[in-house]
Amino acid sequence: SRILYVSERGGQTRLIRTSVGGSDAEEVLLDGAGGIHDPQWADDSDGVIFTADWTGSRDVYLYPTPDGRARRLTNLISGAGTPALAPDGESMSFSASQGGRQTVFVLPMSGAEREPTDLPGQVLAVEPDAPRAERADARDVGRGLILDDVRFAFHTPADGVPRAAIEATATSWTGNARMRLSVSPTPSDVPGARLSAEWLRGRADFSLDAMSRAVFHRDALGARATEREEDVRAAAAYPLSVRRRLVLSAAATRAPLTYRYAGVATESASDDPTIAGVVAVALVHDTVAVSTRLGPVTGSRYRIEVSRALGGDDVDSLSFTADARKYARLGSSTVFAMRLMGSRSDGDTPKLFYLGGHTSLRASEFEALSGARAMLASVELRVPLLNELRLAWPIEAGIRGVRGVLFAETGMAWNEGDKPRIARRTDDGLRLQDLIYEFGFG
Repeated sequence: SRILYVSERGGQTRLIRTSVGGSDAEEVLLDGAGGIHDPQWADDSDGVIFTADWTGSRDVYLYPTPDGRARRLTNLISGAGTPALAPDGESMSFSASQGGRQTVFVLPMSGAEREPTDLPGQVLAVEPDAPRAERADARDVGRGLILDDVRFAFHTPADGVPRAAIEATATSWTGNARMRLSVSPTPSDVPGARLSAEWLRGRADFSLDAMSRAVFHRDALGARATEREEDVRAAAAYPLSVRRRLVLSAAATRAPLTYRYAGVATESASDDPTIAGVVAVALVHDTVAVSTRLGPVTGSRYRIEVSRALGGDDVDSLSFTADARKYARLGSSTVFAMRLMGSRSDGDTPKLFYLGGHTSLRASEFEALSGARAMLASVELRVPLLNELRLAWPIEAGIRGVRGVLFAETGMAWNEGDKPRIARRTDDGLRLQDLIYEFGFG
């Protein structure tokens, strides 16, 4: 008999088969594909079905097919898991989330096999006339939105101001759509709200966001300046391959823009905000495998973006950003991470890039550096400090997944026309000027 399993060796995920007694050598079916789960034998032949999160949500795949390629069998916004073929091979069952609960569905295999997929390669659309999966208990799933959950969330962005929010999520499982509403009562002087929607249609993923929120900056004296920002953003992500996608977006922002673009008149920071539009195109490559316990653990991700901002007579800029990240797993729970980022903006009112705060140069003050040119490099070693601590009495409570980060970072920012100076000589010796270098543990 045969054994089929997933192994992670040397930072690469592999799908492997071998014999029970070990008489046959291990055969690697898929090497370095990443994100593979739930492997099962498809039938008495060498076919395998498994789930993989290659497109932003977990889908079921069949490999190999007679042409030696893979086929994606599901295309669901809520993802799919634990696939299993019926004994006659005519249908497949799998689990998926509906209304916040896991439910078993059955899909005819005759309608499941879609266009072929290279590894890596194209993930093509589910045909619109293909049979839909039915719930295993044969009840109608409907196409309306079903409430998944309501939760309380707490986070602290780069500006260091804590935010609390109440979030509600609803999903239309058969309509491949999801909607999320978030209301943030904090900070109390500028409360915020966000309504977002995403849906899958053919090969592309679409999203629409509308939000009103507080944005904080540091003024010339270092004091906190508060802005209200209102945004509407639409985006479409088109897969070029399993790991690469093209993202097109358009946004309209209503806000005081003094802190966002260099050269905008200070009058625009008055009670009459300016409206600016931004169109952008980005190429994203992503081979990152994500662990629910550790976050990103292996693989790399890069994003190259070009954007154009226009806003009447006030705003005109063309911006470029390249951001690359690399992750490598060291042992069972330690991760090494590296990041390189560079940004540039040109035009009458170039966009300002900020460094400083716990998302970049975390040991520095928020917005410690700013300019129309920016560079950042960082390395991190993410280590476990506490796996789990539980209290059984008088109430059940616990904390888990506490991690520490040993980091070293350097960054610099300057404006167009300025000659960046890494250091300057003083009576006390050389001192860093436009560059910050730091290391620490947090």
